[in-house]
Amino acid sequence: TSTAGQCVGNGMVVDVSRYMTHILSEVKNNTIRVQPGVILDDLNDFVSKKNLRFAQNISTSNRCMMGGMIGNNACGSHSLLYGTTRDHVLEIEAVLSDGTVARFGPLAQDELEKKLKQHGLEGDIYRSIYHAIEGNTENIKKHYPHPHPEIIRRNTGYALDYLANNQPWNKTGKPFNLAPFLCGSEGTLVLLTEATLQLVPIPKHKLLICVHFVDLVKSMRATVAMLRHKPAAIELIDQRILECTQDNLEQSRNRFWIQGTPRAILVIELFDDKPSILEQRAQLLIQDLQQQGLGYAYPIIRDEQMNNVWANCTKNSMMWLFIMNKAA
Repeated sequence: TSTAGQCVGNGMVVDVSRYMTHILSEVKNNTIRVQPGVILDDLNDFVSKKNLRFAQNISTSNRCMMGGMIGNNACGSHSLLYGTTRDHVLEIEAVLSDGTVARFGPLAQDELEKKLKQHGLEGDIYRSIYHAIEGNTENIKKHYPHPHPEIIRRNTGYALDYLANNQPWNKTGKPFNLAPFLCGSEGTLVLLTEATLQLVPIPKHKLLICVHFVDLVKSMRATVAMLRHKPAAIELIDQRILECTQDNLEQSRNRFWIQGTPRAILVIELFDDKPSILEQRAQLLIQDLQQQGLGYAYPIIRDEQMNNVWANCTKNSMMWLFIMNKAA
């Protein structure tokens, strides 16, 4: 799932798409166990009967697998609301480099102490990570991997900061757990065989506001203003994507909401439990942008028409760029 290919190094690439594709449990307490080859759309179809879904909304959801999402700590368009994959992985079963199988999950203090005394590679792993943090806790919290924790979508190095900000170094944090730590490690630490995932409720009510701009710079300025309104997602459709779909017959039906010839469009998604509150939030956001002179059109998209916007915005955007480049 890595578009930059950074997962392709000197190691071995293991394809889990054929033999490790099983959903291993029913939904229990809003959690589910899956193998790494389960495709995101298939998982969401399975749990939708419980009015649940996996939090991360990835543009490649019809082909991306849970193992890949865990490997690169996938974010998706709803990371503003739900964070990253790391925030929704509870346990991981994996094969270690010596062929032994280990299960990583939340540990109380007494359980952690037992792991630290355990013989074998699994015990060595706990000891090395624990002592690396124990002697450098404050430096890790302050400097690693980035001094601004509000930057959610980042994968710079192993997530030592996640561990340092939780128990036992932070008494009010979550229990010590190496499963979230493994998210983003891109297969360099273990071979994933099973994961227990936390699911989230499907939003009751939602809508899109598609803000049109005369240039890209103004859209970038507007993003900061939009964050005050706590959106579920903010996605950019730039001029190149708009041009790719302009003369395509299939995509013309997805452009009904486009007004004029914008150079950039920001698609803002809002969730709420009450439709009246949702509408109020939408109007307040639009008024805020208008008062700042940001944007020239603000169509609100609801219900099934939202799928047409997302098709133009994320699901098909890479395909149209590829087609355009091939034609050139």
